[in-house]
Amino acid sequence: MKTYNKTNFQFLLLNALTLGSLLSITELAYKFFFQHSHLENIALTLAQIISFNFAFAAGITMLLALPFVLMSMVSSRASKIFLVLTGIIILLSTIGLNQYAAQTNLPLGSDLYGYSFDDILFITGSSAEFSLSAILMFLLIPAIYVTVAFLKISQNKVISIISAVILITAISSLPLLLTDLTDASKTAYFLNDTRQYLKDNQKGDDQEFLANGDEFPLMHPFNAAANGLTEHLNLTENKPNIVLLVVEGLGSDFMGKGAQYQGFTPFLDSLSDHSLYFSRFLSNTGRSFGALPSILGSAPFGKNGFLDLETLPDHMSLISVLKQNGYVTSYYEGGNSSFDNKNRYLVNEGIDNLTDENSFDQTYVKTKSTKDGFSWGYPDSEIYRKTLASLPENGQPRLDIVLSISNHEPFQFPGKEEYLNQVNQLIKSRPELAGKRKNIEENPEVFASLLYTDASIRSFIEGLKKRSDFENTIVLITGDHRLIPVSMKNQICRYHVPLLVYSPLVKEPKEIRTIASHMDIAPAITGMLANGYPMKTPENVPWLGLGLSPNNEREIPLMKYKGSFTDFIKGDTFIAQGKSYKIGKNLSLSGGVEKAETSQTHEAFELAKKSGRYTTTNNKIIPENLKMNISNLIKISKEDQKRIDELTKNLSQGEIYYMARDSAHNKNYEIALLLLDHLNNLNFNHYDGRTLRGRIYGWSDRTEQAEQELKYVINRSPLYSDAYSALLDLYWWNSLGNKAKEVATLARERFANNRDFLNTVASKMARFDPADFEEKVLPVSDQLSYNQTTP
Repeated sequence: MKTYNKTNFQFLLLNALTLGSLLSITELAYKFFFQHSHLENIALTLAQIISFNFAFAAGITMLLALPFVLMSMVSSRASKIFLVLTGIIILLSTIGLNQYAAQTNLPLGSDLYGYSFDDILFITGSSAEFSLSAILMFLLIPAIYVTVAFLKISQNKVISIISAVILITAISSLPLLLTDLTDASKTAYFLNDTRQYLKDNQKGDDQEFLANGDEFPLMHPFNAAANGLTEHLNLTENKPNIVLLVVEGLGSDFMGKGAQYQGFTPFLDSLSDHSLYFSRFLSNTGRSFGALPSILGSAPFGKNGFLDLETLPDHMSLISVLKQNGYVTSYYEGGNSSFDNKNRYLVNEGIDNLTDENSFDQTYVKTKSTKDGFSWGYPDSEIYRKTLASLPENGQPRLDIVLSISNHEPFQFPGKEEYLNQVNQLIKSRPELAGKRKNIEENPEVFASLLYTDASIRSFIEGLKKRSDFENTIVLITGDHRLIPVSMKNQICRYHVPLLVYSPLVKEPKEIRTIASHMDIAPAITGMLANGYPMKTPENVPWLGLGLSPNNEREIPLMKYKGSFTDFIKGDTFIAQGKSYKIGKNLSLSGGVEKAETSQTHEAFELAKKSGRYTTTNNKIIPENLKMNISNLIKISKEDQKRIDELTKNLSQGEIYYMARDSAHNKNYEIALLLLDHLNNLNFNHYDGRTLRGRIYGWSDRTEQAEQELKYVINRSPLYSDAYSALLDLYWWNSLGNKAKEVATLARERFANNRDFLNTVASKMARFDPADFEEKVLPVSDQLSYNQTTP
C-alpha cells in the first residue's frame, strides 16, 4: 500500500509540473509570438508568468488530489484518466482565453457573462481569422500533455524531487511577483475578474436604501443652468436641430492637438478649431454597449450594462424628453441594431424612426465581407449618405443620432488601398510620427480606417451645410470608446474620446478642459434647451451626469466591458482595478494620491455600484409618475408573460421563431402570436417574425392588419424578399390584382439582379384572373404607403 501511495504522489507531482510547464509555454507563446507584446521588463514578465502558472497548476492538483486518491482505490487507470482529462480542459481553456485576447487585444473577463455564446463568436469573428499556428496550439499542447502524463518517468525519484522544488519555489515567490494579473496570465485575469464580478453583484442592497428612506437614490434637482453650453451659443427663436455623431473607435489619441498619432483625422482636427472642443472628455464604457444609454440616458450600468438588463427600468432619456417638447427623433446605423440590444432600448424610448442595415436598398453598397463571410453592414460613407437622404425639411426640430461602424475590426471599407497609401505617405512626411512608426506599421488598416472615417464625416458635414436648416443645427461628435488594437499609454486612454460641438450658433471656438463624460451630454442638451426655450422638463432627474460646466466633485463611473465595473473617477482621482491615480493636465496618471482622497473616492465608488444594482433590478431609477417615454414595445400581461417564459426558457430568438412558425402551421394562432409579441420585444426588427405575423393575420382573415404589417416590413427592410412574397399571396387570396401589380413593380425594381426571385414574382402574378385587376379597395390599409415609418 505504501508503494502504491508513493506512485500516486509521484504521478500528481509530475502532473503539476507538466501542466505548469505547458500553461507557461502557452502564455509565453501568445504574448511574444501571437500578440507581439512590447514589454518594459521582460525578465519580470517571464518570472510572473512562470511563477503563476506553476502555482496555479499546483493548486489545481492539490484540489484534485482527494478525488484522485479515492478513485485510484477503485481503478488506478481511471483516476489517471480523470486527472489528465481535467488538465486537458484547463489547457484548452487557457489556449481559448489567450486566443480571444490575441484576436480582440483584450483579456476575457466577466464580459463572458454579459455576452451570449453567439455574441462572443460574432465579436471574435469580426476581429481576426484563425491562423494555422493557433489551430496547432489547440492540438499540440494537449497532445504533449497526454504523452508526458502516461510515460513511466513519474516513478523516477529525481523527477519527483525536481517537480517538488519547482512547485514550492513558484508558490512561495508568487506574492512577490504578481502586480498585474493581466500580464501574468489570462487565466488568472479571468478568475480574478469573475471573483470581483460575483462579489459586486451580490444581492442585499434593497433594505439598505429602503431603511434610509431613499427609495429612489439617484433622484436629484435638475440644475439646467449648469449645462455648460448656453454661454457659448447664440440661440435663435426656434429650437435647434441636434445631430449626435457617435463615431466607432474615435479616441483622443488620434484626434486633436494633443493626439499621440497626429495627421490621421485632418478634417476633425480642422473642425476642432471651429468648435467647442472638450479635450478631456471620456466615454463611460470601453466597448460600444454603453454608448447609447450613457449619452442618451445618463443611466446606471446595472449588472452587465443597461442594454443587457432583462427588463428595462423606467428612466428619462434625451429621446423621451425631446419628444415631449416637439422634436422628431431618429436613429441611423449601418449595422444590425439588434446587436447589444440597441433597437430594444431605442424602441422602448419611443424613437420615431429607426434605420439600420435592413433599411438600405439596392442603391447603397454594403461593406465587403471577409474570407469568412463576415461584414458589420454598411460603411460610414453610406451611413452618412443614407442619413442625409432621410432627413426631413418640415420645420419640426430634430434629434438625429448616427452611429458609425467602419473604424472597427476587421477594418473593411471602400477605397482601402488608397487610404493605406496615404498612411505610408504620412509616416514619411510627418517627423513627429517617427517614434511611433513601428506601432503604425503593425496596424496600417487601423490608421487607414481613421482616414476613411474622417473623410466620411467631412462629406456628411458638407452635406448638412447645404441644407436650409443648417444655420439652426448643432452637431455633437464623440467617440463611443478609444479603438482597441493600438497599444495604450495608460489605463484611462481606453475611455479618452473627444467631444466637438460644431454649429453656426457657436459664438467663438474654444478648447474646454473640463473633465466630463458621455453621461453629461443629455443633461447638457436638456439644460441648454430649458434655458433658451419654453420646455417641459422635470424638476428632479435621475441622471448620473451633471452637464458640461466645470465641477470638481464630478463622479464618473467607468465600465471597461460588460460586467467589469472596476474603474471610477471622483474629481481628479481615478481608481482602476483597485489602484488610485491622480489625473494630470492631459489625462496623464500619477501615483501619490492622498489617503483621504483615495478613501472618499472608494466610498463614492462603492455607493455607485450599490445604487446602480438596486435601481436597475428594482425599477427604482424614477418614480412611476415621472415616466416620460411612450414605448413602441408590445404590452404583455403578467399571465401571458409567465406563459411565454415557460415556453421559451433557454431558447434563442431563432428557436422562438421556429416554435411560433410551427404553432402557426398547426393553426394554433393564439400561441404563435403570443410568441411573436415576445420576439418583437426582444428584437423589434426580427423581420422573419414580423412577416410570419402578417401571414397569420392573412390566414385568419385580418386582411387590413396583414397588409399593414407586411408593408411595414417592406418599408423597413427593402431587400427582404419574403415580405413581398407574403404580400403578393395576401392580394391573391383577396383578388386584389392592382395592388399586387404595385408590389410586383417594386420588387422588379429592387431585385433586378435576383433572377430566382423575379421568377417567383412572375409565377405569383400569373395566378391572378383578369377580374382581379378591377378596382377594389381596403377601407383602412389603402391609406398606407410603402414609406410608412411606424408600425
